[in-house]
Amino acid sequence: MKGQLQDKVAIITGGGTGIGEAIYRKFARAGAKIVVNGLPGDPISDVGNAIVQEGGQAISVTGDVSQEEPARECINAAIQQYGKLDVLITRASCSPTPRPTTCLWIFSTSISVAMSAPRS
Repeated sequence: MKGQLQDKVAIITGGGTGIGEAIYRKFARAGAKIVVNGLPGDPISDVGNAIVQEGGQAISVTGDVSQEEPARECINAAIQQYGKLDVLITRASCSPTPRPTTCLWIFSTSISVAMSAPRS
């Protein structure tokens, strides 16, 4: 797999499903080395294994990146495995309700997770 992201190292938080998973697959096809991140129970190992089976490089790191220690562990895993970190995309989010809501607390918490995760 060679492309525009050849040998770049990427973390996309919240990458076990949906948009995060799609970004990982696209980046891997472009040559990026991938650190798949998600919460416990997210299918991040499946995503990482699929990337490897398609000829890419990937590791999986479980952790809630809204917390400082798991965020540091994710970044350290990238550096330990690949020697650097080039790309960080924050797709992690939270929603305590399965349907849209106008609750200010839910909105504020979701924004807080999305904005604070990369700074940890």
